[in-house]
Amino acid sequence: MVLLERGLAVWEEGGGRVTNPYYKSVLAEGLAQLGDLDRALDLIDEVLAQAERPGWEERWYYAETWLLALNGDPTEAERAYRASLDWARQQRAKSWELRTATSYARLMRDQGRVSEGHQLLAPVYGWFTEGFDTADLKEAKGLLNGLR
Repeated sequence: MVLLERGLAVWEEGGGRVTNPYYKSVLAEGLAQLGDLDRALDLIDEVLAQAERPGWEERWYYAETWLLALNGDPTEAERAYRASLDWARQQRAKSWELRTATSYARLMRDQGRVSEGHQLLAPVYGWFTEGFDTADLKEAKGLLNGLR
């Protein structure tokens, strides 16, 4: 973590901005895994604010960043999932859409909204024609089977 933080600081001090949202999102994920949730969420808020600035075009990791913004609050989770789905769809980023739909459908299942979860995930999963041995598609299929 320390090396990534130092590298980002040096990059920004030198005027670097390209790929910052991605690297900051990766750093936030690492901080969260180490238990530093407050710093991780602050960093994610910074990334989202940067990506949402008018004229900012670097949003290729935006959908994934929304997934990292979750903090255990179901209402906030729903908002983050919807934002992530919207952005993944705008980008036509099917892999991110699948990851988000899978996570959102799992939340719906846990809330007793099984049919709603199935309706969300089934068409996204059905879009894929290959890659069924990947972890994301295996996870989605397993969840879909449980939502029937």
